Amino acid sequence: MLDRSYAVLIAEDMLLQRQLLIQYCEKLSLQVVGETGSGTRLIEMAAALKPDIILLDIKLNNLSGIEAYRTIRRSGLTPQVIFTTGSNEPEHMLTGINEFDSVGYLTKPIKFAEFQTAIERAIRRILQEQLLLDREVQEANWIRASYHKRDFTFNESAVIYVEKVSKRALHIYLTNDESYRLTSSLQEIQRQSKGALFSPHRTYLVNIYHILHVVPDPSTHGNHLLIMRNDAMIPLTRRQYGIYVELRERIAKKNILR
Repeated sequence: MLDRSYAVLIAEDMLLQRQLLIQYCEKLSLQVVGETGSGTRLIEMAAALKPDIILLDIKLNNLSGIEAYRTIRRSGLTPQVIFTTGSNEPEHMLTGINEFDSVGYLTKPIKFAEFQTAIERAIRRILQEQLLLDREVQEANWIRASYHKRDFTFNESAVIYVEKVSKRALHIYLTNDESYRLTSSLQEIQRQSKGALFSPHRTYLVNIYHILHVVPDPSTHGNHLLIMRNDAMIPLTRRQYGIYVELRERIAKKNILR
């Protein structure tokens, strides 16, 4: 029995193969949240549905599965990926294993036993990463700042984001829905961080663990918006975007059992 229902998105251009994968998922009590045969549609669905696992064929319509998954990763999402493909090309296998760190590379015809093994591997990795994230978020790191000429101390994990609102003032927004006006600088706060606070823009610090997802900024080409857990939208500049992706990938690849 699974501890919860894991969300699976199927990207496969052959209807019969999609139906087979859906049957396999149902046997394992997985929740199929969507299916598509299009690479471009896969990107849209991953952003909207945020699946735990993607079953990925390489040869999709409009855009290859590899290019589609690269785009998904660049958006900051890191679902586990299992290749379910007819390709035996060494180049594709190396991409799946080395670049995407996939938990499975299954070639058609796909047998249920190997599918189950790959799913179990994906779930173990999800649980390991969640445990690591919980440990890092919950581990107390107390940060000192000035508040109405007094010291104000807060746990780094409780910070959603900090905004510079004037030359001498910040606003800090916490997970308990409280917010405070501070007179410390962004630099003073970031120096005390243990890595959770990231500067997406010169007037903000955000907690990378409280980012829900990333979307393109409709007003500025090449920039993005961070959607935070309190629904705030924070600008992410083109310059800082690469740093953000590196941070997310570093978190995703940490494995507490190593």
